[in-house]
Amino acid sequence: MSSVQSVMTSLRSRPGFPDTPIKRAVASVVGGLLVWLVANLLLPEGLPLGVVILGLVFGSLHGMTALGLVLVYRATRVVNFAQAEIGGLASAVAVLMVTGNGLPYLVAVPLGLLAAAATGLAVDAVVVKRFERSPRLIFTVATIGVAQIIGATQLALPSLFGNLRPLSGFTTPFRLKLTIGPILFTGDHVLALVVAVLATLGLRWFLSRTDAGVAIRGVSDSVERAMLLGVPVRSLSRLTWVVAALLSGVGVLLATPIRGVNVGVIAGASSLLPALTAAVLGRMTSLWRTMAAALLLGVFQQAIFWSFPRSTVVDVVQVVIVLGALLLQREAFKRGGRVDGESLVQLVRPIPAAIRDLPVMRGIRLGLTALLALVALTVPLLLSDANISLLANIAIYAIVAVALVILVGWSGQVSLGQFAFVGIGAGVTGGLIVNGGADLLVALAAGAAISAIAAVLVGLPALRIPGLFLAVATLAFAVPVSSFLLSSTYFPSLTPAQIPRPELLGGRISIESEFSFYVFCLLVLVLVLVAARNLRMSRTGRVLVAVNDNERAAAGFSVSPVRTKLFAFGLAGAIAGLAGGLYALGVRGIGFGAYNPEQSLQVFTMVVVGGLGSLSGAILGAVYVQLAMYFLDGAMQLLATGAGLLVLLMVIPGGLGEILYRIRDRFIAKVASDRGIDAPGFLAADEAVDALAESIATGLSNGAASNGAAANGSGSNGHGPAEVATAHLGWEGVDAHYGQVQILFGVSGGVAKGEILGLLGTNGAGKSTL
Repeated sequence: MSSVQSVMTSLRSRPGFPDTPIKRAVASVVGGLLVWLVANLLLPEGLPLGVVILGLVFGSLHGMTALGLVLVYRATRVVNFAQAEIGGLASAVAVLMVTGNGLPYLVAVPLGLLAAAATGLAVDAVVVKRFERSPRLIFTVATIGVAQIIGATQLALPSLFGNLRPLSGFTTPFRLKLTIGPILFTGDHVLALVVAVLATLGLRWFLSRTDAGVAIRGVSDSVERAMLLGVPVRSLSRLTWVVAALLSGVGVLLATPIRGVNVGVIAGASSLLPALTAAVLGRMTSLWRTMAAALLLGVFQQAIFWSFPRSTVVDVVQVVIVLGALLLQREAFKRGGRVDGESLVQLVRPIPAAIRDLPVMRGIRLGLTALLALVALTVPLLLSDANISLLANIAIYAIVAVALVILVGWSGQVSLGQFAFVGIGAGVTGGLIVNGGADLLVALAAGAAISAIAAVLVGLPALRIPGLFLAVATLAFAVPVSSFLLSSTYFPSLTPAQIPRPELLGGRISIESEFSFYVFCLLVLVLVLVAARNLRMSRTGRVLVAVNDNERAAAGFSVSPVRTKLFAFGLAGAIAGLAGGLYALGVRGIGFGAYNPEQSLQVFTMVVVGGLGSLSGAILGAVYVQLAMYFLDGAMQLLATGAGLLVLLMVIPGGLGEILYRIRDRFIAKVASDRGIDAPGFLAADEAVDALAESIATGLSNGAASNGAAANGSGSNGHGPAEVATAHLGWEGVDAHYGQVQILFGVSGGVAKGEILGLLGTNGAGKSTL
């Protein structure tokens, strides 16, 4: 116990625990007064005191969610994308208790907070326990699945109450009324501000003055060391997620009486963005900075609302703030960012040339291609127009999936805002066709080009922002694209309500019918797949993967990581923009909110479900998500994608595509065995089935991944099959990996009696592992 106490004392002495809160508070107040005076002089409508106080109220409520984000990040180094949804669920439960069961406010609110705490416990038990040893990127992606499951619960809750009273109030019992400036304040506003201040003080005291709070930070530094010192890691994890859930629940519950009752909807990325911006400004570590940033952002929002009717400019400014904060404070975020070798995928092993060129293999490839083409072109003839339209949507989403495979799977740049580039491509293509009378192919090419330029501009921070926070930046970018850029209020030329389907090649080919449009989309998908496959097999594709694996090693071979990353962003943006043009033609217009940030999370989930490492897996993911969207209702859609994401990350991290490639590897091993061809790294037929079953069993029992080294085979030290004979020591087909990063790929060799064997290679080549 003395060793644990010494660790607590050491942590308390760090700069992260300031001992002058009064000085910081005074400095914040003085700075805020100066900003207020300047804004009051510069804004066209001024900045009345009542507007400032209203901004402080809303800022404090966003700050509660932001504090939950900071707490989880300090404990796990993970950005919890489900934080806002947890608060939304707590509010939905409390509101439904009032409007459905007629319970008073003071009874319903504790029930809502109980729902938030129970959600935190459930997330810790089901998700955190499985992924706490996984790479931070995989853990973060798992929280996206959690957000979708919680969102599905929010959508489904109202259906459980048959006697909802839509006009029922949900307000605090405090009947205070006070007018400051032009704003009427009630007891709801006062309670929100007071509770937010008390929660911030209490949380800071908890983290800096209690053993449990200080230990939470120590666990985030090193889980292994904390366990060796006897720190109850699992108990602290449960406490962290419960407190974070309660913070979010309190914030949303206090906001509901002010903003109005709104059940049966999800919070979404737009609700998370203000809190996420405040947390980033607070460096994801400082509670005081985070709450101060949330208050300033709240005042800024209300000032814009007061002076300007077009208030969605706030979303644009928040993106600029997020990018600027990440770039200017990049040293503070490096610790939680991605490091070389941390990846979301395990790339597909190529087929050996000796097997790929066999006549039987060529025959199988040609046969499968012909069969797929026959099915794709004949089956739609038997379907209705609605079902043919579904097939066209699958083809379009598959094109978006290809873009994400290149960007995330091969290049390792995590983008949660990819559908924003789909929207940009749709706007440019539709605008050129409707307003400029452009040829269809020219319009599609222009949409792809503009999307590529936008993607490169957004990708520039990728040169300086670690992967975990690059995901935050790209998601933030998706919000103003939907609310500002693709709004008919601001850019009507990019949002035509009706888009005709022009003819191809000067009127020779029509795509007006659903079947002809589907064939056109299918043709574009095939061309994109062929181009992506050729890219992966080229030197450029190998460079993308090399930079993802180890930037420094790639730079040592004269590869520019900067140009490589920007190329990946630009190419993925161009492909997404091309898909956007097709999407606009498919729905024959650009509707309001058609390219919202939730769509970006959905397509990212789609590719993870299918498999980020393979093109065929991406297509499977598109089929899965589109079928779920077509045949399921709103709540079931989110449940299908969110639960599917979590289950696959836990059981088969490679997604649905991994199952296909397991079957492929089994067949290749059989062909190689029958013909006496050496196929290193490919399991024998029975071993392939056993390995897949073992991976599923391991995922169900132990979680998605571990930080230790693992290897296929049963040889000494777990590094593969080893054969010891009187004449030599040999090994064959050795695969080894550390977590999700594979180090050895089918290594074979041997040492003769009396021989000395030396291993040569660059750092990270796997010499020590072998």
